[in-house]
Amino acid sequence: MFDNSGVVGGFYRAGETVLFLVYVNVLWILFSFLGLIIFGLGPSTLAMFTVFRRWAMGAPDVRVFTTFWQAFRADFVKANALAWLLFVFGLMIYTNLNYFTLPSEWLHLIFRYVIIGAALLYGAMLLYIFPVMAHYETNFFRYFKNAVLIAVFQPLRTVYLIAACFTLYHCFIPYLYYYYFLEQA
Repeated sequence: MFDNSGVVGGFYRAGETVLFLVYVNVLWILFSFLGLIIFGLGPSTLAMFTVFRRWAMGAPDVRVFTTFWQAFRADFVKANALAWLLFVFGLMIYTNLNYFTLPSEWLHLIFRYVIIGAALLYGAMLLYIFPVMAHYETNFFRYFKNAVLIAVFQPLRTVYLIAACFTLYHCFIPYLYYYYFLEQA
């Protein structure tokens, strides 16, 4: 039998963890495309966080595909409603930030700073809303409140999460540009 202790056991556990993360992310991509992205992105994101939550809570054997599929089906409508509502909020903030002007310069500047503050709060809420929805069973509109409260009252965690997102962005985007421009040449 395999000895799960020591250095070799640590490498084995690390490999299992990486394989688990890759498998869940492949399921997320496949189910997003299964819903034609428009109707699949929200439910697949919620299902992904449901699987990660069960794994992080220490469930000994997480049946990844079964858990993912059950979460995808069970909260399909609720997750789509959340995703579309978040999209509409983001579109409103973007439109107000880029196209809305006021006749008075100082009033326009104040309004612009208020919209930038709302955009920052929206971005912080986006980081937490799907994990909150996967973890808590509550009223639909309380998910927004709880996500904002977590983002505001745990600023260090929010900064770490934003830094992790920027790090992943800067790790993967150059490769996408490289392959895109390589095909164009």
